[in-house]
Amino acid sequence: FAPPPARAQAPPPMRSSPQMNRAPSMPAMGGGGFPPPPPGGGGGGGLRAQAIWAYTTNNPREIPFNAGDIVDVLKKDKGGWWQVMLNGRKGWVPGNYFRPL
Repeated sequence: FAPPPARAQAPPPMRSSPQMNRAPSMPAMGGGGFPPPPPGGGGGGGLRAQAIWAYTTNNPREIPFNAGDIVDVLKKDKGGWWQVMLNGRKGWVPGNYFRPL
């Protein structure tokens, strides 16, 4: 018997989103699957991205989203979190759940 085909897995969850009272220059969390820091240490200006996987959260600073959702990226921090706008709501999302458009 052949083993079942491998399925694509979601990236590992990120540990915590940036704190509101903390500058977005948090240390990188490390580990496989996390995006590298953006060039120039931040920004996002005008970037749009589409969610590859769904994400749920109970943290009020983060935004839950569904696979296929399109966001406007407002800011990127060095830890891989992105501040985005989705359906009129601003909050943080794990950047490794998205692909640029």
